[in-house]
Amino acid sequence: MSTIVIPGGTRGLGLGLARALVERGHQVMVCGNDPGRVRAAGVAARVADVADRGRLQELRDSAVGAYGRVDVWINNAGVSHVREPAWRLPADEARQVVDVNLVGVLNGCAVAIGGVAAQGGGHVGNMEGLGTDRRGWRTGW
Repeated sequence: MSTIVIPGGTRGLGLGLARALVERGHQVMVCGNDPGRVRAAGVAARVADVADRGRLQELRDSAVGAYGRVDVWINNAGVSHVREPAWRLPADEARQVVDVNLVGVLNGCAVAIGGVAAQGGGHVGNMEGLGTDRRGWRTGW
């Protein structure tokens, strides 16, 4: 049995993965930035924005407090934007994508790798993709 943390695990692929891991006997904690989804996750969950490294550290600390250690950390949080050419994409949407998809992964890796080093072992993984909302790449201009 492993302890697994999945930032971005309150919906879509992350939630499915979390539930499947729990069914197989693992201890899982997830986070998301929507309190309603966190409450409805059906697994141990915390509210945390991956763009905030301190909140991810709190997530890890909660998992360690509950389960003793974190064996696997899976950075799964991600957002997309409207399918528009870059010059039409609103700046706030571009910032959100960068904050979650890039800064969030960097923050998750920093927290997870620091914990792995301190406890003497573990694994860190990063998911990537277009999400589960069935949007594909827009072709053409």
